Parts: sequence; structure tokens; C-alpha cells
Amino acid sequence: MQGKRISESSVIMVQPMSPQDANQSGNVQGGVIMKLIDLAGAIVAPPSTARVCPVIKAASL
Repeated sequence: MQGKRISESSVIMVQPMSPQDANQSGNVQGGVIMKLIDLAGAIVAPPSTARVCPVIKAASL
């Protein structure tokens, strides 16, 4: 199986944030952002691989 270019495996997501997604300072909570990153990875990963794969290291955020 040949690899794909990043431009061939991309997704654009739009998610409205609500007050329940924010902390007391009004910033979107990190867990909400990580969940969206995980969802985006789940959308693009299946066509590229037939196995379970990690999406991102939390340390690299």
C-alpha cells in the first residue's frame, strides 16, 4: 500500500462552541479540542489503514 500526501488525507470540520464547552475564563476547554482532533483523525484514518492507529500524542499539543 502506498502512502498518501497530507493534502489527500485532510478534513475540514466546523463545530460551533457553546458556553458548556468553555471554562470560567471563556476559553474552549482542552478536552473539547482533543475530542475534535480525535474525531477528525477517525474520519481520515479508515481509508488509509485497515487497523487501529493513534491519532496524535497529547504531549505534542
